[in-house]
Amino acid sequence: MDIDLFTTPTRTHDGIQTLLKDNPGIVRKLKAKTVFVLPAFDHMEIIPDSQLSADHWSFPTNKNEVTKLYEDGVMPQFRLHQYEKGHRSTNYSKWIGNNTKASYPIKYEYGYEPYVIGAKKNIPRFYDFF
Repeated sequence: MDIDLFTTPTRTHDGIQTLLKDNPGIVRKLKAKTVFVLPAFDHMEIIPDSQLSADHWSFPTNKNEVTKLYEDGVMPQFRLHQYEKGHRSTNYSKWIGNNTKASYPIKYEYGYEPYVIGAKKNIPRFYDFF
């Protein structure tokens, strides 16, 4: 199985809906053509394909668990050693230490390849010839 990105193990849609309901400022930013970057991590534990699922017991379910795994070296920045600038602009240390805000500005660097959430009507169509 080839999986590039797992979001939260369960009820991802519900979590996003709650985030939007509880944070009207985020909704305003989305309407103003802001996109939000999802920090991506590599899960270093090898999980056999037969056990791989979005609710695998070793996947974190909240930011505190991600922070602990990140600090313990179990979940480093996504592709840190293969292509550092692909996600470096996310500023992982700032995300880990950011306990008060849902967002912060990111300084773009050439080669940045973030995973984003944005209002569908404001996101340009991507090149789909792969």
